[in-house]
Amino acid sequence: TKLPPAHVEVAPADAGAWVREAVDRSLERLRQDRLYAVLAHGADTLLGAGGPEVWEALETLQAAGTVARIGASVYTGDEIDALLDRYPVGLLQVPLNVLDQRLVRGGHLARLRAAGVEVHARSVFLQGVLLMEPNALPSPHFDGVREMLHAFRSAARAAGVTPLQAAAAYVLGLDGVATAVFGVTSERELEEILAAADATAASTIPEAWFAPFAFDDERVLDPARWPR
Repeated sequence: TKLPPAHVEVAPADAGAWVREAVDRSLERLRQDRLYAVLAHGADTLLGAGGPEVWEALETLQAAGTVARIGASVYTGDEIDALLDRYPVGLLQVPLNVLDQRLVRGGHLARLRAAGVEVHARSVFLQGVLLMEPNALPSPHFDGVREMLHAFRSAARAAGVTPLQAAAAYVLGLDGVATAVFGVTSERELEEILAAADATAASTIPEAWFAPFAFDDERVLDPARWPR
């Protein structure tokens, strides 16, 4: 689970109570006595003025056995560097997908692996962009990536896999990724993703196969910048 988004910087004096209240609320809603991991919703929670106190509160919960791992959900390599320089992070949730290979190419995934940080990948399908018919994506925002998406779909067909299987294979095949977080809207989607994950175990698609599909335009890679 995650702490609530810190829309206002957490005051150091209030950090401990804020963390404990959030975790207690999650335990109650999930009907659990303990949690595998608690993450800051964003790196800013831990990098702000109250960050050390938030971290201390999380470590207290970890020491008590209420939480096994503590960390944060991050968006950029700079955030990863800042957190690793400041805290003994145990788990990070990061954006990774066929188009968004920035953390791989920038060496951050390797740094996390070397530091023993457990990595959970999210945005594996880039909010469904990797699974949609490219021509159905809104213009002009996605015009720059449309040709690459067509190439990805064609390459997947040539390799004998679906775009969903290829997208899952890329993330789950990365050295240093422990698991992936998927969103679903139906039981059928869940079954398709689980089947793709099973197929990934026997996949022979090398990491180099995905290299041509790396994309750098943050207007496409960051859903927060998409037109509403």
